[in-house]
Amino acid sequence: FPNARNRKLKQFKDFHKTAVVFLPSQENLKEWRQRQWEQTGQRVPDKTVAQMQAAFTLPEIGDEAGFDEVIYAFGNRPEE
Repeated sequence: FPNARNRKLKQFKDFHKTAVVFLPSQENLKEWRQRQWEQTGQRVPDKTVAQMQAAFTLPEIGDEAGFDEVIYAFGNRPEE
């Protein structure tokens, strides 16, 4: 949802904006979702997770993109 992200970030134009990106492996995501189910009894449907993954766009640096810095947690920056 890059348009929504940009629109929201414009409110903070005078601030330094840093995005921290966590890209879990499919195995980690599966473990986290199982733990959520065990701890809360709640589960996000697979279809919903797939839709969110399909709609996700990586944050970018620059005036148009809105961020001043992008940090990839665990050094897991995806291949360009």
